[in-house]
Amino acid sequence: MESRPVSAVIFDLDDTLISTKALQAFRENRDIKGMKAKLAETRIFGPVNNILKELNEKNIPMAVVTNSPRWYVEILLDHHKLDVFDIIVAYDDVGQSGVKPSPKGISLALERLGARDPKSVIYVGDQDIDVVAAYAAGVRPIAPSWATRRPIDQVPAAILNSQTLLDNLHDVEELALIADRVALNKRFDFPKTQMNFLPLSDKGQVVPLKKEDVKLVSFGRYFSQGSSLTALLHEDHALSKEIFKKEESETYILPEYYVDLLVKVVESLPKYSFDSDDAFFDIVTVIPAKKDKNPRLENLLKRIRRKSSSKSTFIPDLFEFDRGASSLKTLGSKEKRSAELEKYFHVKEKYRSEVSGRSVLVLDDVITTGATFSAAFEILDGLARISHSAPTTFADQAW
Repeated sequence: MESRPVSAVIFDLDDTLISTKALQAFRENRDIKGMKAKLAETRIFGPVNNILKELNEKNIPMAVVTNSPRWYVEILLDHHKLDVFDIIVAYDDVGQSGVKPSPKGISLALERLGARDPKSVIYVGDQDIDVVAAYAAGVRPIAPSWATRRPIDQVPAAILNSQTLLDNLHDVEELALIADRVALNKRFDFPKTQMNFLPLSDKGQVVPLKKEDVKLVSFGRYFSQGSSLTALLHEDHALSKEIFKKEESETYILPEYYVDLLVKVVESLPKYSFDSDDAFFDIVTVIPAKKDKNPRLENLLKRIRRKSSSKSTFIPDLFEFDRGASSLKTLGSKEKRSAELEKYFHVKEKYRSEVSGRSVLVLDDVITTGATFSAAFEILDGLARISHSAPTTFADQAW
Protein backbone atom coordinates (compact mmCIF):
# COMPACT_ATOMS: atom_id res chain seq x y z
CA MET A 1 0.00 0.00 0.00
CA GLU A 2 1.42 3.38 -1.02
CA SER A 3 2.38 5.64 1.88
CA ARG A 4 0.35 8.78 2.48
CA PRO A 5 2.06 11.63 4.34
CA VAL A 6 0.32 13.58 7.08
CA SER A 7 -1.04 16.61 5.23
CA ALA A 8 -1.99 18.79 8.24
CA VAL A 9 -2.08 18.68 12.04
CA ILE A 10 -4.87 20.29 14.04
CA PHE A 11 -4.54 20.75 17.80
CA ASP A 12 -6.85 21.29 20.71
CA LEU A 13 -5.48 24.05 22.94
CA ASP A 14 -6.33 23.71 26.64
CA ASP A 15 -4.54 20.83 28.35
CA THR A 16 -3.24 19.54 25.00
CA LEU A 17 -0.67 22.20 24.08
CA ILE A 18 -0.73 24.19 27.33
CA SER A 19 -1.72 23.21 30.87
CA THR A 20 -4.41 25.76 31.68
CA LYS A 21 -6.26 24.44 34.75
CA ALA A 22 -5.53 27.69 36.60
CA LEU A 23 -7.44 29.70 33.98
CA GLN A 24 -10.77 27.88 33.74
CA ALA A 25 -12.79 30.16 36.01
CA PHE A 26 -11.40 33.33 34.39
CA ARG A 27 -12.18 32.02 30.90
CA GLU A 28 -15.74 31.14 31.85
CA ASN A 29 -16.33 34.51 33.58
CA ARG A 30 -14.52 36.55 30.92
CA ASP A 31 -12.22 37.92 33.61
CA ILE A 32 -9.36 39.15 31.42
CA LYS A 33 -7.55 40.91 34.25
CA GLY A 34 -7.73 37.86 36.49
CA MET A 35 -6.58 35.61 33.66
CA LYS A 36 -3.52 37.74 32.93
CA ALA A 37 -2.58 37.63 36.61
CA LYS A 38 -2.62 33.81 36.48
CA LEU A 39 -0.76 33.27 33.19
CA ALA A 40 2.45 32.48 35.06
CA GLU A 41 0.71 29.37 36.43
CA THR A 42 0.22 27.95 32.93
CA ARG A 43 2.89 25.96 31.12
CA ILE A 44 3.56 24.52 27.71
CA PHE A 45 3.80 20.74 27.88
CA GLY A 46 7.40 19.56 27.52
CA PRO A 47 7.46 18.21 23.94
CA VAL A 48 5.16 20.84 22.40
CA ASN A 49 7.73 23.41 21.28
CA ASN A 50 9.78 20.75 19.52
CA ILE A 51 6.69 19.28 17.84
CA LEU A 52 5.62 22.67 16.51
CA LYS A 53 9.17 23.49 15.41
CA GLU A 54 9.54 20.26 13.40
CA LEU A 55 6.09 20.54 11.83
CA ASN A 56 6.91 24.09 10.80
CA GLU A 57 10.28 23.03 9.32
CA LYS A 58 8.55 20.29 7.33
CA ASN A 59 6.01 22.84 6.03
CA ILE A 60 3.09 20.85 7.42
CA PRO A 61 0.11 23.18 7.96
CA MET A 62 -1.01 23.58 11.56
CA ALA A 63 -4.25 24.79 13.12
CA VAL A 64 -5.84 25.16 16.53
CA VAL A 65 -9.51 24.28 17.06
CA THR A 66 -10.76 25.14 20.52
CA ASN A 67 -14.01 25.76 22.36
CA SER A 68 -12.37 28.73 24.09
CA PRO A 69 -13.12 32.32 22.97
CA ARG A 70 -10.70 34.15 20.68
CA TRP A 71 -9.69 36.83 23.21
CA TYR A 72 -8.56 34.09 25.59
CA VAL A 73 -6.72 32.16 22.84
CA GLU A 74 -4.85 35.23 21.65
CA ILE A 75 -3.72 36.23 25.16
CA LEU A 76 -2.59 32.67 25.95
CA LEU A 77 -0.69 32.08 22.70
CA ASP A 78 0.92 35.52 22.84
CA HIS A 79 2.08 34.91 26.42
CA HIS A 80 3.76 31.65 25.39
CA LYS A 81 5.03 33.05 22.06
CA LEU A 82 3.26 30.39 20.00
CA ASP A 83 2.84 32.31 16.77
CA VAL A 84 3.13 29.31 14.45
CA PHE A 85 -0.43 28.35 13.51
CA ASP A 86 -1.84 28.89 10.04
CA ILE A 87 -5.42 28.83 11.26
CA ILE A 88 -7.14 29.37 14.62
CA VAL A 89 -10.79 28.38 15.00
CA ALA A 90 -12.26 29.55 18.31
CA TYR A 91 -15.72 29.70 19.89
CA ASP A 92 -16.39 32.99 18.10
CA ASP A 93 -16.15 31.23 14.72
CA VAL A 94 -18.70 28.48 15.39
CA GLY A 95 -21.02 29.65 18.17
CA GLN A 96 -22.70 27.50 20.78
CA SER A 97 -24.06 25.00 18.26
CA GLY A 98 -20.56 24.40 16.90
CA VAL A 99 -18.60 23.65 20.05
CA LYS A 100 -16.96 20.24 20.25
CA PRO A 101 -18.11 17.47 20.09
CA SER A 102 -19.60 19.16 17.03
CA PRO A 103 -17.27 18.72 14.04
CA LYS A 104 -18.00 22.24 12.81
CA GLY A 105 -14.75 23.78 14.06
CA ILE A 106 -12.55 21.05 12.60
CA SER A 107 -14.46 21.15 9.30
CA LEU A 108 -13.97 24.93 9.17
CA ALA A 109 -10.25 24.51 9.82
CA LEU A 110 -10.02 21.93 7.00
CA GLU A 111 -11.75 24.35 4.65
CA ARG A 112 -9.47 27.23 5.58
CA LEU A 113 -6.36 25.05 5.32
CA GLY A 114 -7.44 23.83 1.90
CA ALA A 115 -7.10 20.22 3.10
CA ARG A 116 -8.36 17.97 0.31
CA ASP A 117 -7.80 14.64 2.04
CA PRO A 118 -9.24 14.66 5.61
CA LYS A 119 -8.06 11.09 6.22
CA SER A 120 -4.46 12.29 6.04
CA VAL A 121 -5.15 15.01 8.64
CA ILE A 122 -4.73 14.29 12.35
CA TYR A 123 -6.43 16.04 15.24
CA VAL A 124 -4.59 15.98 18.58
CA GLY A 125 -6.80 16.38 21.64
CA ASP A 126 -7.07 15.11 25.20
CA GLN A 127 -10.83 14.70 25.76
CA ASP A 128 -13.74 12.57 24.59
CA ILE A 129 -15.24 15.59 22.83
CA ASP A 130 -12.07 15.91 20.76
CA VAL A 131 -12.22 12.27 19.67
CA VAL A 132 -15.91 12.46 18.72
CA ALA A 133 -15.49 15.74 16.85
CA ALA A 134 -12.52 14.39 14.89
CA TYR A 135 -14.35 11.22 13.84
CA ALA A 136 -17.39 13.23 12.82
CA ALA A 137 -15.20 15.55 10.71
CA GLY A 138 -13.50 12.60 9.01
CA VAL A 139 -10.00 13.18 10.43
CA ARG A 140 -7.90 10.93 12.68
CA PRO A 141 -8.13 11.61 16.42
CA ILE A 142 -4.82 11.23 18.25
CA ALA A 143 -4.56 11.31 22.04
CA PRO A 144 -1.31 12.94 23.24
CA SER A 145 0.66 10.98 25.83
CA TRP A 146 2.44 14.15 26.94
CA ALA A 147 -0.67 16.03 28.05
CA THR A 148 -3.18 15.60 30.87
CA ARG A 149 -3.86 12.11 32.18
CA ARG A 150 -7.63 12.48 32.03
CA PRO A 151 -9.24 9.11 31.09
CA ILE A 152 -10.90 8.97 27.65
CA ASP A 153 -13.93 6.75 27.11
CA GLN A 154 -13.97 7.22 23.33
CA VAL A 155 -11.27 5.22 21.54
CA PRO A 156 -8.94 7.40 19.40
CA ALA A 157 -7.03 6.23 16.34
CA ALA A 158 -3.91 6.06 18.55
CA ILE A 159 -2.26 7.48 21.64
CA LEU A 160 1.20 8.76 20.75
CA ASN A 161 4.26 10.29 22.33
CA SER A 162 5.91 13.18 20.53
CA GLN A 163 8.75 11.15 19.04
CA THR A 164 6.47 8.52 17.51
CA LEU A 165 4.36 11.28 16.01
CA LEU A 166 7.32 13.13 14.49
CA ASP A 167 9.05 9.98 13.24
CA ASN A 168 6.03 8.88 11.20
CA LEU A 169 4.77 12.01 9.48
CA HIS A 170 5.79 10.42 6.18
CA ASP A 171 2.95 7.86 6.42
CA VAL A 172 -0.27 8.50 8.30
CA GLU A 173 -0.95 4.74 8.46
CA GLU A 174 2.08 4.32 10.72
CA LEU A 175 0.07 6.27 13.29
CA ALA A 176 -2.76 3.70 13.27
CA LEU A 177 -3.24 0.81 15.67
CA ILE A 178 -1.66 -2.42 14.52
CA ALA A 179 -4.86 -4.51 14.34
CA ASP A 180 -6.52 -1.79 12.25
CA ARG A 181 -3.59 -1.99 9.83
CA VAL A 182 -3.64 -5.79 9.72
CA ALA A 183 -7.35 -5.75 8.86
CA LEU A 184 -6.81 -3.14 6.16
CA ASN A 185 -3.92 -5.06 4.57
CA LYS A 186 -5.44 -8.53 5.21
CA ARG A 187 -1.97 -9.74 6.20
CA PHE A 188 0.49 -9.26 9.01
CA ASP A 189 3.74 -9.29 7.05
CA PHE A 190 3.34 -5.87 5.40
CA PRO A 191 6.09 -3.22 5.82
CA LYS A 192 5.78 -1.44 9.19
CA THR A 193 8.04 0.26 11.67
CA GLN A 194 6.01 -0.35 14.84
CA MET A 195 3.02 -2.02 16.48
CA ASN A 196 0.89 0.73 18.01
CA PHE A 197 -1.48 -0.20 20.81
CA LEU A 198 -3.61 1.64 23.36
CA PRO A 199 -2.85 1.44 27.10
CA LEU A 200 -6.10 1.14 29.05
CA SER A 201 -7.05 1.55 32.67
CA ASP A 202 -8.66 -1.37 34.50
CA LYS A 203 -12.00 0.25 33.60
CA GLY A 204 -11.22 0.03 29.89
CA GLN A 205 -10.59 3.77 29.49
CA VAL A 206 -7.81 5.12 27.29
CA VAL A 207 -5.28 6.95 29.40
CA PRO A 208 -1.52 7.58 29.38
CA LEU A 209 -0.28 5.39 32.22
CA LYS A 210 3.01 4.51 33.80
CA LYS A 211 3.95 1.16 32.32
CA GLU A 212 3.70 -0.57 35.68
CA ASP A 213 0.06 0.54 35.95
CA VAL A 214 -1.03 -0.84 32.56
CA LYS A 215 -3.23 -3.93 32.90
CA LEU A 216 -5.14 -3.76 29.62
CA VAL A 217 -3.97 -3.05 26.11
CA SER A 218 -5.95 -2.74 22.91
CA PHE A 219 -4.50 -3.34 19.45
CA GLY A 220 -7.41 -1.99 17.44
CA ARG A 221 -10.78 -0.28 17.45
CA TYR A 222 -14.33 -1.58 17.04
CA PHE A 223 -17.12 0.67 15.82
CA SER A 224 -20.53 -0.80 16.58
CA GLN A 225 -23.69 0.05 14.69
CA GLY A 226 -25.31 1.48 17.80
CA SER A 227 -25.29 5.15 16.75
CA SER A 228 -25.40 7.06 13.48
CA LEU A 229 -21.74 8.14 13.83
CA THR A 230 -20.30 4.74 14.77
CA ALA A 231 -22.45 3.02 12.14
CA LEU A 232 -20.97 5.34 9.52
CA LEU A 233 -17.45 4.66 10.80
CA HIS A 234 -18.19 0.92 10.86
CA GLU A 235 -18.87 0.85 7.12
CA ASP A 236 -15.44 2.32 6.35
CA HIS A 237 -13.47 0.29 8.88
CA ALA A 238 -12.13 -3.10 7.86
CA LEU A 239 -11.55 -4.38 11.40
CA SER A 240 -15.07 -3.54 12.58
CA LYS A 241 -16.59 -5.32 9.60
CA GLU A 242 -14.43 -8.38 10.24
CA ILE A 243 -15.36 -8.51 13.92
CA PHE A 244 -19.05 -8.20 13.11
CA LYS A 245 -18.84 -11.45 11.14
CA LYS A 246 -18.72 -13.37 14.40
CA GLU A 247 -22.19 -12.05 15.18
CA GLU A 248 -23.49 -13.40 11.89
CA SER A 249 -22.00 -16.91 12.08
CA GLU A 250 -22.02 -19.49 14.88
CA THR A 251 -18.99 -21.15 13.28
CA TYR A 252 -16.89 -18.03 12.64
CA ILE A 253 -13.14 -18.65 12.35
CA LEU A 254 -10.64 -15.82 12.72
CA PRO A 255 -8.44 -15.20 9.65
CA GLU A 256 -4.86 -16.44 9.84
CA TYR A 257 -3.38 -12.94 9.79
CA TYR A 258 -4.86 -12.27 13.24
CA VAL A 259 -3.16 -15.43 14.46
CA ASP A 260 0.13 -14.02 13.12
CA LEU A 261 -0.53 -10.73 14.91
CA LEU A 262 -1.22 -12.41 18.23
CA VAL A 263 1.80 -14.69 17.92
CA LYS A 264 3.85 -11.51 17.70
CA VAL A 265 1.98 -10.07 20.69
CA VAL A 266 2.58 -13.14 22.84
CA GLU A 267 6.28 -13.11 21.96
CA SER A 268 6.98 -9.36 22.17
CA LEU A 269 4.61 -8.02 24.85
CA PRO A 270 6.63 -9.51 27.74
CA LYS A 271 9.60 -7.33 26.81
CA TYR A 272 7.38 -4.25 27.19
CA SER A 273 5.76 -5.57 30.37
CA PHE A 274 8.82 -6.86 32.20
CA ASP A 275 11.70 -4.85 30.64
CA SER A 276 13.57 -8.01 29.72
CA ASP A 277 14.43 -9.63 26.40
CA ASP A 278 14.14 -13.08 27.97
CA ALA A 279 10.82 -12.57 29.75
CA PHE A 280 7.64 -14.44 28.95
CA PHE A 281 4.18 -14.84 30.48
CA ASP A 282 3.96 -18.06 32.47
CA ILE A 283 0.45 -18.69 31.17
CA VAL A 284 -1.45 -17.46 28.12
CA THR A 285 -5.20 -18.01 28.09
CA VAL A 286 -8.45 -16.58 26.71
CA ILE A 287 -11.88 -15.50 27.85
CA PRO A 288 -13.86 -18.68 27.09
CA ALA A 289 -17.08 -19.21 25.20
CA LYS A 290 -20.31 -20.01 27.03
CA LYS A 291 -21.37 -23.65 27.16
CA ASP A 292 -22.43 -25.01 23.74
CA LYS A 293 -21.22 -21.85 21.94
CA ASN A 294 -18.51 -21.51 19.28
CA PRO A 295 -15.17 -21.77 21.12
CA ARG A 296 -13.54 -19.33 18.68
CA LEU A 297 -11.00 -17.92 21.12
CA GLU A 298 -10.07 -21.32 22.51
CA ASN A 299 -9.45 -22.47 18.93
CA LEU A 300 -7.53 -19.25 18.26
CA LEU A 301 -5.23 -19.95 21.19
CA LYS A 302 -4.47 -23.44 19.90
CA ARG A 303 -3.50 -21.93 16.54
CA ILE A 304 -1.28 -19.35 18.28
CA ARG A 305 0.41 -22.13 20.26
CA ARG A 306 1.24 -24.07 17.10
CA LYS A 307 2.99 -21.04 15.58
CA SER A 308 4.58 -19.49 18.64
CA SER A 309 8.08 -20.10 19.94
CA SER A 310 7.16 -18.64 23.34
CA LYS A 311 8.04 -20.57 26.50
CA SER A 312 4.57 -19.78 27.87
CA THR A 313 2.12 -22.50 28.84
CA PHE A 314 -1.03 -22.13 26.70
CA ILE A 315 -4.23 -23.10 28.52
CA PRO A 316 -7.40 -22.59 26.41
CA ASP A 317 -9.77 -23.67 29.20
CA LEU A 318 -8.22 -21.96 32.24
CA PHE A 319 -11.46 -20.06 32.86
CA GLU A 320 -14.98 -21.37 32.36
CA PHE A 321 -18.58 -20.21 32.45
CA ASP A 322 -20.96 -22.52 34.29
CA ARG A 323 -23.99 -23.74 32.41
CA GLY A 324 -26.83 -21.26 32.60
CA ALA A 325 -24.66 -18.14 32.20
CA SER A 326 -26.35 -15.44 30.15
CA SER A 327 -24.78 -13.55 27.27
CA LEU A 328 -23.26 -10.45 28.84
CA LYS A 329 -24.26 -8.25 25.92
CA THR A 330 -27.92 -8.74 26.89
CA LEU A 331 -27.40 -7.53 30.47
CA GLY A 332 -26.66 -3.85 29.84
CA SER A 333 -24.82 -2.21 32.73
CA LYS A 334 -21.44 -3.21 34.08
CA GLU A 335 -23.03 -3.84 37.47
CA LYS A 336 -25.40 -6.48 36.06
CA ARG A 337 -22.56 -8.05 34.07
CA SER A 338 -20.36 -8.15 37.17
CA ALA A 339 -23.08 -9.88 39.18
CA GLU A 340 -23.51 -12.48 36.42
CA LEU A 341 -19.77 -13.08 36.25
CA GLU A 342 -19.44 -13.45 40.01
CA LYS A 343 -22.09 -16.17 39.89
CA TYR A 344 -21.01 -18.11 36.80
CA PHE A 345 -17.38 -17.29 35.87
CA HIS A 346 -14.34 -18.87 37.53
CA VAL A 347 -11.00 -20.66 37.11
CA LYS A 348 -11.38 -24.40 36.63
CA GLU A 349 -10.62 -26.27 39.84
CA LYS A 350 -7.85 -28.34 38.24
CA TYR A 351 -5.87 -25.19 37.36
CA ARG A 352 -6.19 -23.29 40.64
CA SER A 353 -2.81 -24.37 41.98
CA GLU A 354 -1.12 -23.80 38.61
CA VAL A 355 -2.01 -20.10 38.32
CA SER A 356 -1.24 -19.00 41.87
CA GLY A 357 1.66 -16.56 41.83
CA ARG A 358 2.28 -16.82 38.09
CA SER A 359 2.12 -14.17 35.34
CA VAL A 360 -0.94 -14.53 33.13
CA LEU A 361 -1.81 -13.02 29.75
CA VAL A 362 -5.54 -13.09 28.99
CA LEU A 363 -6.74 -12.62 25.38
CA ASP A 364 -10.18 -11.42 24.34
CA ASP A 365 -11.54 -9.98 21.11
CA VAL A 366 -13.79 -7.05 22.06
CA ILE A 367 -14.01 -5.07 25.29
CA THR A 368 -17.20 -3.19 26.15
CA THR A 369 -17.66 -2.36 29.84
CA GLY A 370 -14.53 -4.25 30.90
CA ALA A 371 -16.53 -6.36 33.36
CA THR A 372 -15.09 -9.69 32.17
CA PHE A 373 -11.49 -8.55 32.48
CA SER A 374 -12.22 -7.08 35.91
CA ALA A 375 -13.67 -10.41 37.01
CA ALA A 376 -10.63 -12.27 35.68
CA PHE A 377 -8.30 -9.90 37.57
CA GLU A 378 -10.25 -10.37 40.81
CA ILE A 379 -10.20 -14.14 40.50
CA LEU A 380 -6.46 -14.32 39.85
CA ASP A 381 -5.67 -11.74 42.51
CA GLY A 382 -7.74 -13.80 44.95
CA LEU A 383 -5.73 -16.92 44.16
CA ALA A 384 -2.54 -14.92 44.65
CA ARG A 385 -3.64 -13.86 48.14
CA ILE A 386 -4.39 -17.46 49.04
CA SER A 387 -0.89 -18.51 47.98
CA HIS A 388 0.72 -15.40 49.58
CA SER A 389 2.31 -14.38 46.28
CA ALA A 390 1.40 -11.80 43.66
CA PRO A 391 0.92 -12.73 40.00
CA THR A 392 1.25 -10.28 37.16
CA THR A 393 -2.00 -10.33 35.21
CA PHE A 394 -2.08 -8.63 31.83
CA ALA A 395 -5.15 -8.62 29.61
CA ASP A 396 -4.98 -8.05 25.88
CA GLN A 397 -7.95 -6.80 23.93
CA ALA A 398 -7.00 -8.24 20.56
CA TRP A 399 -8.83 -5.55 18.72
